[in-house]
Amino acid sequence: DEYIVNDLFYESSTIYQEITMITLHNDCLEVNFINESAQIHSVKSKHYGYEYIHDGVNGWSQQNPILFPMISNTSSKEQLINGTIYHMANHGVVRHAHFDVMHQSEDSITFVKKADKDTLALYPYRFELQVCYTLDNDGIVVDYKVINHEQHLMPFQFGLHPAFKCPLDDSKAYSDYYIEFEKDEHQSSLIGEYTIDGNRIALSHDIFMKAPTVLFKSVNSNWVKLSDGYHGVKVDVEGFDHLAFWTPGTANLLCIEPWYGHGDLDNNELIEFKHRENTICLAANQVWTAKTRYTFF
Repeated sequence: DEYIVNDLFYESSTIYQEITMITLHNDCLEVNFINESAQIHSVKSKHYGYEYIHDGVNGWSQQNPILFPMISNTSSKEQLINGTIYHMANHGVVRHAHFDVMHQSEDSITFVKKADKDTLALYPYRFELQVCYTLDNDGIVVDYKVINHEQHLMPFQFGLHPAFKCPLDDSKAYSDYYIEFEKDEHQSSLIGEYTIDGNRIALSHDIFMKAPTVLFKSVNSNWVKLSDGYHGVKVDVEGFDHLAFWTPGTANLLCIEPWYGHGDLDNNELIEFKHRENTICLAANQVWTAKTRYTFF
């Protein structure tokens, strides 16, 4: 195993910001990470030759940002926190944030983001968010840790937004793929029109024309797979209270998104952030954790 550190730059408006790219290898995978939202930039299989991660260019400009402390947004694009109105952008304050490298070894990398003046202006809590990626044979184990450095409760939502390339094989079509659930599911999407009755969703861009985001609450399954029957990715979703799927337009990607909490589904009245459905309220100086695994086959 080995890791390689490179420096890249990207342009945001007229400001150039430094991006650090770190590459980890094992016998199965070559994985690139960047410190913008502590994202996976690339996953390549050494056995099959496939790239599994969306390129971050065609169809959507990101790859797998972290959603914190807000998923999506409120109807008014405002957040009411302790009687004061704040204005977080969609998906919170870290989806474009610079993370620092906290620890690095041959098979793992840990990123950290701490509250600063920019985040405090939008979300008035001194948080610390750690993200640890560990290569494990044909998979990546991801451990998340949120620390409350305040002396009072800190409310937040938390979500993942990984975008997987679909199709993996350029000779195939998006419609050659399907989502497989570990167990039978009997649910209707909380957004738009889509119902599942069984353990499989045959993919079609038409699904996301009727339900821009397919959003299920409390699925029975501990994992889901994106596959053409031969190759794909398995995502562990155990413990998450919502599960979303999203493809923008006719893009060749599928986002599989395990969430804790969600944004407004209708034109809801603005309420205190801590009272939002499934919002986590972390006690003073306490730690909250979440975990997933991506398995590539």
